[in-house]
Amino acid sequence: MNTLELAPHKYLASIVELITSQHESWPRPNVMACEWTFNIGWHPMTFLILVHKGNLTHDLIKASGEFGVNIAANQQAALSNLAGGQSGREVDKLTDDLFAKNLYAAKSIQAPLIRGCVLNAECHVQRTIDFDEYTGFVGVAMEIEIHPQQDLLLYTKGAYYHVGEKVQRS
Repeated sequence: MNTLELAPHKYLASIVELITSQHESWPRPNVMACEWTFNIGWHPMTFLILVHKGNLTHDLIKASGEFGVNIAANQQAALSNLAGGQSGREVDKLTDDLFAKNLYAAKSIQAPLIRGCVLNAECHVQRTIDFDEYTGFVGVAMEIEIHPQQDLLLYTKGAYYHVGEKVQRS
């Protein structure tokens, strides 16, 4: 069997990030699930997110020069499912009860942040990188909130998972 038929990307695991964005050119803030979110620097904390050029989030980040990174906790699978399953051009996702009761105002960006996450970061775009149909937005975190009591939500093989048992190093 051809390995491409097995959809090899489904065998990669990732944590779940919810990217929030807002700009006055659009009547409301937006959220999207962004599996391709990477921490690429510690001092200052810096993120790289890859966003498809056709997405509303892409347009809002490009116009505003900022975005929120919200690393989902293990009880937030429904939020991720809603954020990733619909376009913000068609649905006001953040007015859904799942999000509306969990939003709070950011300190240094326009977009709201999501309560209950493992980490919330308010990022200003430092640079962009062209990846054909995607844009890489490199954002420096201006404000960070960490909630260490929360456990990460994991995603692999098309399903969500909780962090499991700690594996001992040999």
